[in-house]
Amino acid sequence: MKLRLAGLLPGLALAALATLQLANVHNPDIIEVDAEELWNAGQAWWMLECGLSDTFALQYREFCGGCSLNALLGTALFSVLPRSWLAWKLIPLFFLLLLAITGSQALRRISGAPAAWAFLGLLLLPPRTWLFISGLAWGNHYEAGCLALAGFCLLLGTKGRGATLLGGLVVSSATFTGFSGLFAIPAVLLWIHLSGQRNRLPQLLQGIALGLSPWLLQWWTAGSHPFVTIYQGGEGWPSLNRVPYKLQTLLAPRQLVALFGHPDSLLGWWLGWLWGTSAAAALLLLGLWAARGDRTTSIPSAALGGLLLTGSWIAMYSLVRFQLHDPPAPQVAYPLSLRYAAPLYPLLLFALALGAGELWRQQARVLAASLLIVPLMAGATTRAESLSGLSLESPIFRFEAVDWEFIRASTATRLGTESLNSCRSEEQRSRELRAYIDGRNGASRILHQRGVLNELNTSTSYPAPYWTGVGEAIARHLEESLRKQPEVLQPLNLIELSAAELSKVHALPPAGEQAALRGAAQLYLAHSINWQQAQGGWDGGALARRTNELRRHSQPVASAAWWALGLDCGRSLSQFHRPRSIVLPRAVQDFPEPFFEGLGTALGERWGPLSVLPRPDRLPLAGGRALRQGYAKGVAKRWLGALPDELPELALPP
Repeated sequence: MKLRLAGLLPGLALAALATLQLANVHNPDIIEVDAEELWNAGQAWWMLECGLSDTFALQYREFCGGCSLNALLGTALFSVLPRSWLAWKLIPLFFLLLLAITGSQALRRISGAPAAWAFLGLLLLPPRTWLFISGLAWGNHYEAGCLALAGFCLLLGTKGRGATLLGGLVVSSATFTGFSGLFAIPAVLLWIHLSGQRNRLPQLLQGIALGLSPWLLQWWTAGSHPFVTIYQGGEGWPSLNRVPYKLQTLLAPRQLVALFGHPDSLLGWWLGWLWGTSAAAALLLLGLWAARGDRTTSIPSAALGGLLLTGSWIAMYSLVRFQLHDPPAPQVAYPLSLRYAAPLYPLLLFALALGAGELWRQQARVLAASLLIVPLMAGATTRAESLSGLSLESPIFRFEAVDWEFIRASTATRLGTESLNSCRSEEQRSRELRAYIDGRNGASRILHQRGVLNELNTSTSYPAPYWTGVGEAIARHLEESLRKQPEVLQPLNLIELSAAELSKVHALPPAGEQAALRGAAQLYLAHSINWQQAQGGWDGGALARRTNELRRHSQPVASAAWWALGLDCGRSLSQFHRPRSIVLPRAVQDFPEPFFEGLGTALGERWGPLSVLPRPDRLPLAGGRALRQGYAKGVAKRWLGALPDELPELALPP
C-alpha cells in the first residue's frame, strides 16, 4: 500500500501544479490579458482555419519561432476545445509540466527522491516573477528556458542513442523558440566534452541539427539578419561596454527583490535578497562537487552541467541587446518587465534542488533544509498572493483567445491577395475578418489609385466589419497624405475629412457610414484623454476642451467621436474579467448616448456575460440603455457564444 501511494505522489504533485497554475488565470493581477499572447492565438486560429503556408508571415515579430510553436500547439488545442483563453493557457502549462517532469525525473535518476521532490516543491512554491511569466504564452524566453533545461535533463543520467538524439533536438529547439535559448547549445556541447561522454557527440549533433532546421528554414525565407532581435542594427561584434551594467541589472539589491522577492513589504525585500543568497550557495556547492569529483559520475557531471548552463546564460545575457528593466530608485521592476530572465529561473531551481537533495542524501539535512527554507517561504507568500486575488465573476472559459481587433489590420497588410483568397473557411470570425480585409484593402487601393472613393463597392448587405475596414483605410490614407501639414492633423479634423471622403461614396448605407466613421475615430482618439486623471478632474481641462471642440462638428462626426471616447474610457478604467463599478468623470452628466454605448462596449469586452451589470458611479439615468446596448455588443465581440441582443440588467443606483 505504501509503495502504491509513493508511486501516486509524483502524479498528485503534477496535478496540484497544474491546478494552481490554471487557478492563476482567474487572478487578473497575476495573469494579464496580453496583446502579444493573443496575437499568437490569432496565428493559431489562422493555421487551423486556413492552413500552415503563412506560418512565418503571421509571427508577431521576425524570428519568433516560439510564436509559431505556440500557435502550432494552439492549433491542436483549438481543433478539440473551444477557442477560449482558458484553453490557450494550457500551452504555458504544457511547458511548465514538461520542465517539472524532465527535471524531477533526471534528479531522481542521479541523486534520488529528495532532489526530485525539492524541484517539484520549488515549482509549486515559485518566485513571484516566475509565476507571472510562466502564465503567458509569449513564445520566447519562458518557453526557451523550459526547453533548454528539459533537453539537458533528457541527457542527464541516460546513455541510449534515442535519448541523446531527443535531448539534442530539445536543447536546440530552445534556439528556434527564442534566441535567449541559444546559450544551451554551447553549454551542453562543452558538458559532453568535459564529462567524458564524447561517444554521444554524433547523436547529439544530429539532434541539434534537427532542432535547428526550422530556424534555418525561417532564416532562408525571412530575408533579414537572423540575429536582428538580439543585437543593435549594424552591430557586428557584441559590445563589451554593456557587460558591467547588464550584470548590475541582475545583481543589484533592488533587482534581487524584483526577481525573487516581494516589493510590497520589508519581509519581501529580505526574502528576495536571501533567495539570491540561497541560489548563490547552491551554485557554489555545484562548483565544489564539479571540481572535486569524478566528472564521469552522476553528481559531479550534473553539477558541471548546471554550472555551465547558468554561466553560459549569464555570458549571453551580458552581451546581447535586450536587458532587464532597471527603474530608478526606489522603484522596483514589474515582474513582466523581467521576462528576459525567464531562462535563469529553471537553472537556479535545478541548482537548488540538486544541492539540497544531495546534501540530504549525504545526511547533512540541516544544511539541505537551510538551502530551501527561504525559497520555499518566498514561494508560499507568492501562492498566497495569487490565490487571495481570484476573481470568479466572469466565465473566463468563454473569453475568446483571439483579439480580432488587434490582429485584423496586420493580417490585411502581411498576407498577399492569394493567401487571403485561398482561405475558404465559413466560420463566423473568418467571414468577419474577410469582410474587414475586403473593405480595408479595397478602399486603400482605390484611394491610392484615384484619390477618391466614388468607385467603392457598396451594399446594405455588407457587414459592419467591411465598413470598419473602409474607415480605417481612409484614416491611414489621410494621415499619409497630410503628414506634411501638422496643423491639419488634429483628430477631429481628420474625422471630419473622413466623413467628407465617405460622402463621395455612391449609395452609402447609414449603418455603413456609422461603422466607417467609428473605425476612423477609434484610431484617432485612442489614448487622447487620461481618464484616470479625468476621474478626479485634474486632467488640466483636456476633457472639457475636447467636449467644446465636439460642439463645432457635424452630428455624424460628433457621434462617432463620442462613441470612440466612451470606448477609450471604458478600456482605461476597467480590468479584464473583474467586474467592478468604475468611477466616471463628473462631466459625463452632459455626455450624449454614443459615449455610453462606447463605454458599454468596452466593459462588455472586458467583463463578459453578466446577468446584472455593475452600475458605473456617476452614470446618468439617460445613459443606462445605451450602456446596456453597448455592453451586449462588446460581449459578442470577445466572448464565445454571446449574441449582441442579450442585454444585461443594470444594477440600481445606490
